[in-house]
Amino acid sequence: MSTLLRNARAVLTTRTARRVGIADELRVPQVALVWAAAAVGLAVGGAISGAPRAAGVVLLLAIAATRPGRRPRGHPLLALHAVRRPLVWVLVAAALLVGGARSSAIDASATPVTEREIGRAKVVLTERLPAATGPRSPTALAQIGGQKVQIVAPRFGSGPVAVPRGGIAKVDGKLVPLRDRPGDDRLRRQGVAGRLLATEIEPLAARRGGVLGAVDRFAAAAEDQLVESLGARRGTLVAGMALGTADGISESDATALRTSGLWHLVAASGGNIALVVALVFALGWIVGAGDRTRLLVAALAVCLYVPLAGAGPSIQRAGVMGLAGLLALAMGREHRGLTALALAAAATLALDPRAWLDVGWQLSFAAAGGLITVGPWLARALASYGLPRSLAAGLACTLIATVATAPIMLATFGELSLIGLVANAVILPVVGVVVWSGALAAVLTPIAPVVAGLVAAPAGVGAGITLAVAAWASTRTHAVIGLTEVAALVVGIGLLAVVRPPPVAVAGI
Repeated sequence: MSTLLRNARAVLTTRTARRVGIADELRVPQVALVWAAAAVGLAVGGAISGAPRAAGVVLLLAIAATRPGRRPRGHPLLALHAVRRPLVWVLVAAALLVGGARSSAIDASATPVTEREIGRAKVVLTERLPAATGPRSPTALAQIGGQKVQIVAPRFGSGPVAVPRGGIAKVDGKLVPLRDRPGDDRLRRQGVAGRLLATEIEPLAARRGGVLGAVDRFAAAAEDQLVESLGARRGTLVAGMALGTADGISESDATALRTSGLWHLVAASGGNIALVVALVFALGWIVGAGDRTRLLVAALAVCLYVPLAGAGPSIQRAGVMGLAGLLALAMGREHRGLTALALAAAATLALDPRAWLDVGWQLSFAAAGGLITVGPWLARALASYGLPRSLAAGLACTLIATVATAPIMLATFGELSLIGLVANAVILPVVGVVVWSGALAAVLTPIAPVVAGLVAAPAGVGAGITLAVAAWASTRTHAVIGLTEVAALVVGIGLLAVVRPPPVAVAGI
């Protein structure tokens, strides 16, 4: 028991960790624990109704149970060190209050609408509404009269109508409260108050204004330029991989990407942020910009890229972690991945304390946690077998992300893509080309559309390779396995690891 406790404490203490042989990347820094505690407080505050009362109880218990340390001599700010533990508890209590307040605000916005008929009402689309081309009615989130609703496009009537993100349309239909359909709980957590069953949609030329409107127009212009230069299939895939706008991808291509385990490429996340920062650093080095200038431009690029990519839970997490890393570089301090991950959890939960219930949030943080803790070790292990460092790092990321997210995928979707390991390893070299080329083309679109089309050519080649690999991988036998197959596989591996075959005696001649 003493050994177990010593190893558990080693995760928190640098000196003890090195004494027992625990790698630095597996040690949880105290700053990371503080932000993780704040994140837990936000989540708990969002889950309970009596958050103010709970915060008061936590604060009183913390003050009663914590002894202030001795005040160190020197600068007055060092006095904070003596009361650091009470400050942490104050932070947790404040997180409970913020989580409860944010959840109450979201619940208030999700107050069910009154069922009524509406006619020629102006609706602002906060998501792209695709055209109705199949048997299923396309849906998108929208704002009507200050309330957030899910608009359901008609399958018949005036023909297929598509409205871009940020577009304004006049809608006839019926406004109804959310029922108990699949996904309605997720919509309520997002503050959605009802569903607008549209009978006719007339898109208008007007778009929403402000910063979000400018971002919408930029994304739409870039996607149109990519589609015009590369064609519909490749252009929409490049827009998805570079900008996170995956709405235009056809159903057949989307199915192939999901089955082959490549759909994560069109969900902007940490890889996109890393590539955007690397692109800014490279361009800054080419033009001779200084270190501080490159760091500042990279931070601005991250702040612009997050809303451009839809500002979902995954890209929010990646953006916060990217900014934390850039801040550490600017201050000349060591960047700790676990600290950045805990900070990202606190930041995303401050916006929505119930975001942890979203499968995208869960997958993003599970993959990032696995990459931070096990990634460096596995990359070194693969490189020790003679693999190039870049290839070893890419393979390590693919393996760890698949294993870390496997339990969530099985619990949520009931299946796991095995062929995804192979498919991701094959297209690993082209992902960076697609993102860099597509992002550069997007930036050049409002300045020089012709040059943007030329710059997008390498991205088109990479998108073609990605589609070909997805089509091949999705048709393989046992490309996707279910819970039964996974359980059998785990039992088989366990038996091989535990059961040893008896030694075989070889008789001499």
